Amino acid sequence: MGKYKIRPARLIPALIITFCIVGLFLWALWVSVAWAKSAVLLRMLDIRFMARDEITETVPASGLLIRTEEPFKALASGELELKARDGERLRVGTPLAEIKGVGQSTVWSPRAGIFCTHVDGLENLLVPEMIGELDLLAVEDIEQVAPPTDNMVDSGHFFGKVVDNLQPMFIHIQWDNQGSEASQAFRTGETAYLVYKGQELEGQIKDVRSTGSDVYLVVEMGDYPDEFVHLRNVNLQLVIRKLSGWLVPKEAVVFKDGEPGIYIALRQRVNWVPVSVNDRLDDTVSITGSNLSDALRYIINPDRASEGARLGTGG
Repeated sequence: MGKYKIRPARLIPALIITFCIVGLFLWALWVSVAWAKSAVLLRMLDIRFMARDEITETVPASGLLIRTEEPFKALASGELELKARDGERLRVGTPLAEIKGVGQSTVWSPRAGIFCTHVDGLENLLVPEMIGELDLLAVEDIEQVAPPTDNMVDSGHFFGKVVDNLQPMFIHIQWDNQGSEASQAFRTGETAYLVYKGQELEGQIKDVRSTGSDVYLVVEMGDYPDEFVHLRNVNLQLVIRKLSGWLVPKEAVVFKDGEPGIYIALRQRVNWVPVSVNDRLDDTVSITGSNLSDALRYIINPDRASEGARLGTGG
């Protein structure tokens, strides 16, 4: 029986080829595992672009509206026929109504403004010039006069008014503080922010007072919703705190050697950059840093990442 002889001239190239194939296989396996690991990591991480934003903390409050307005009354008893629509813009001398009784009389607009039929008997009491002299808490307890429900009016009965909507409106705000220190942020001359039906309003604080747990503000507003012309009492939200700037969840802040920072996704790797934490509202913090921009992507859940970790394609 013949023997198979291994020829060194053939063995060495075969071994080289085998080692190359095995090495290539191991390299491909390592690359696949690394890619899979980084792809899984990328899916696990919540990565978002930095953005400037603003959030607020609000509390429910009630408001008493005070404006420049002039009521008018029936000159005689009889049937009232309005010549102007509720909410119509009037000029001085515009005919407002005719009253037909024993005789016939016409009521004319005494000033320019918005015609309003929502009279409450407080028009001559709640005037801007008297704010500093009135006990507004006592005024709020006064029973308001209801407007006529039909077309018949008595002599001297108020049935409408003209509101000067070009003049500032004042709002007396009552807020149940309940021991919060936020009331100390309100100071005369500064800006107060209100939210009414999703619309943010602002005005200048003219007065700040407190009684027990209640805080009272008088705010002057130059711009306000049209419906405020027809209302006396409103329910709204008072903004007691604002947080603005670069906002991130507090969980996104990572401490390194006692210094705060955030993990960012840069060139498919996780990098740590230092930041300064300026303020906090609930679970959100405001940060600043020289590297922050709206093109920067940061990691919201850094507990699943580590500095230097590689991210999958697109990371």
